[in-house]
Amino acid sequence: MAANFYSDLAFVLGEEGGISNLTGDAGGYTYKGISQVKNSTWAGWQIIKDLAQAGSGSLSQDKLLQKAVDDFYFATWIDLRCNALLSQFLSLCVFDTAVNCGNIRSIRLLQTALNCMNLRGKRWADIAVTGVIDSSTTVSLIVAEKRQTDIGFALLAARGRHYLDCLADGTDLLGQHASNESFAGGWFNRLARLYGKGLQERVGL
Repeated sequence: MAANFYSDLAFVLGEEGGISNLTGDAGGYTYKGISQVKNSTWAGWQIIKDLAQAGSGSLSQDKLLQKAVDDFYFATWIDLRCNALLSQFLSLCVFDTAVNCGNIRSIRLLQTALNCMNLRGKRWADIAVTGVIDSSTTVSLIVAEKRQTDIGFALLAARGRHYLDCLADGTDLLGQHASNESFAGGWFNRLARLYGKGLQERVGL
C-alpha cells in the first residue's frame, strides 16, 4: 500500500503549530510551518490578512485557509515523490525533513542514506548526491523498499548529523543564515518523535 499524504501532514502540522514569528528564526513570520519569507506568494497570506481585517475568529476554523495549507503541502509531498513510496515512515521522514530543512536538503540526505545502506554497492549501486530525484534514485528506492531496508532511520541519522554540522558551522538548517542554538533542542526532540513513529511502524502499531 502506498504512503498516505494526510498521515504525514498530521505529524508535520502537529510539529509546526499555528502563527509563529520567533526572534532569530530565519523563516520569519510563519503559519503552520509555511514561511512568508520563502513563500511570499502563497495564497494563504491574503486569507490571513482578510480574516484579521474582518476581526474573524480562529484561523484554524477557516476552511479556505486550511485548504490552502493542505494544497501547499500536498504539492511539496508530490514534488518529493512520496506518493511513490510504500513505507509510511520513509514518506514521513522525507516529507518532514523537507519541511524542516528544505526539499533539496531532504533529497540529498535521502541519497546519502541510500549510499550508506547498500553494502558498498552490493544491494544497489551508489548514486550521485544531487538533491534531485532522478531515475537512479528512484530505482535504488524501489530496491531498498523491497528489501525492507531501514532507509528512514538512516535518513534521520543523516539529518541529525546535518543538525550538528549546522551548529558547528554556525549556519541555519538551510545554510543561508546564522544558526540559533536555542532551537537545537526542538530539532532533536522532533527527530526523537520521528524515530518513535518508525518504531511504531516496525511493530505494526
